[in-house]
Amino acid sequence: YIASVLDRCIFAVNTAFPVKEEMKLLAEYPIDCDGLRAGGNADWVAKRGDRMLIVIEAKQCDLRKGRYQLLAMMEALRICNKKLDDPIHTLNGICTDFQNWLFADNDGDVMNTEITGCEMSGDVFPESIVKICERVYHIMLNL
Repeated sequence: YIASVLDRCIFAVNTAFPVKEEMKLLAEYPIDCDGLRAGGNADWVAKRGDRMLIVIEAKQCDLRKGRYQLLAMMEALRICNKKLDDPIHTLNGICTDFQNWLFADNDGDVMNTEITGCEMSGDVFPESIVKICERVYHIMLNL
């Protein structure tokens, strides 16, 4: 489900801005650069050129453990980002088990996090996923 949300948001971004470099969804993407002493793979990365949105799947619905993995990946991305000719000002990341979505952003000085829930009940479409998709889409627009 997570990849489906990301894929649809990427499709919307690429459709809205076809003149920009195409954004791609990459699975198990390594976060690595010269000078980085530790790295690892992000579960998914939405990537446009050198700019990335890291997405971590919270294994066994444990958002706390997934959060630590996300923060480590974002720190690695911050180090790599500083080496770019045109570094992105605010780095973003997401950790989710699909029902709970942790959004993180780091502007270099402050790390902010916010958790948003997606109520799932039976066969009813979870309306709250629409707001989550809108937020993911707007983050991707800024890549």
